[in-house]
Parts: sequence; structure tokens; C-alpha cells
Amino acid sequence: MELSRRKFSQMLGSISFLCFADLGALFIGGCSTVWQDIIAYAPVGISAVTNLLNLLGTFGIIPVGSGTAAAALISSITTLFNDVVADVKLYQSEPANATLAQKIQDELQAIGTQVSSFLAGLTFLGTSTEAKIIQALLSLFLSTLAGFISAVAAKAGAAAQQAIARSRRTVMIGGQTLLIEPKYRKRAEFVKEWNAEVDAAGHSEIELK
Repeated sequence: MELSRRKFSQMLGSISFLCFADLGALFIGGCSTVWQDIIAYAPVGISAVTNLLNLLGTFGIIPVGSGTAAAALISSITTLFNDVVADVKLYQSEPANATLAQKIQDELQAIGTQVSSFLAGLTFLGTSTEAKIIQALLSLFLSTLAGFISAVAAKAGAAAQQAIARSRRTVMIGGQTLLIEPKYRKRAEFVKEWNAEVDAAGHSEIELK
């Protein structure tokens, strides 16, 4: 049976609608580029952690540079992000591998846990100007990771709301409790939001490229 041009256009419109109609569809099925998005984000994620720690150094909250705890964290985060990228590429060739999908989720969770645990161990006032920008950047970073975790969980077959619930977390920093809700951001979106935050706070020196 031949399709008229009008019918064909209607079908394409329906497919597009299904790809973007709700939150779950942002990362479920063939419409998504979640794997490419994670690979593209990884180097920016490493830079974000590095710049955040450099900001803490500027504030005099932590020492930075070779041999410091900050340097050790950056090394660990870099290794984890590299592991994520390697496993994502492997998963692309084995898309039915639920064990590998869970491993990717665990690695992304580990990155967030290490960064938030490091910051939670620091002492500074939660209402200070310095604390507010640190909290804003940490929330941005963790919510982006959570968005990827939700996306991977959904790819592995979890229902959308179940996938989102898996990535929610609360973190304590500067005496304040932050509720982290997943938000799916592509690399460019993350960079734009990060740079808006640091520019508004007068710290353009830690912009991301």
C-alpha cells in the first residue's frame, strides 16, 4: 500500500511527538542520544569539578595543587568518568546488557557521591556568598549526573518515574541540605547554565568552554 505525502507527514509528526511528549520519552527508546550525550559531557564534567575545587581554593577553604586532597579527588573523578565513557561505548555494542547498564549508573553515582562527600566535609557558612555559589554549582553538577542516571535506568527498562526516583538524593553542604532532582542536560546546556551562575557571582575565571 502506497502512502500519500500527507499521510507520511502525519506519521512523521506522530513519531516526533512520541519522542518528546513527556519526560520519560526524552531518554527512552531510539529517539534518544543519551549515550552520545554522556560521552560528550564527560570532559566537561571533569572540568566542572576541577573549576569548583579551584574556586574553593580561591576562597581559601581548601588547598589546591599537586599532592592535595583536591588533586586526589580530580584524579579519582577523571578515572571514573573515563570508566563511564568506556562502558558506555561497550554498552552501545551490547544494548541488552543490563549488568553493564547498572555498572554505568553505579559509576555515575560514585562520581556524585565522591564530590558531594568531599564538599560535605568542609567547614564554611551556609548563608555566605561563597557558600551560595558553591551550593548552586554543586546542585547543577549533581542534578545533571542524576539526569544521566535516570536516562540510563530508563534505557535498561525502568519505568520513567522509577528511573527518576533512583537518582534523587539529598546532600549536606555548608550547613544546608540540598535536594537533588534529576535534570537531563546536554553538554551545551550544562555549560550555558554553569557560566551563567559563575558570571553572576563575579567568577568568570571558572567558566567552562
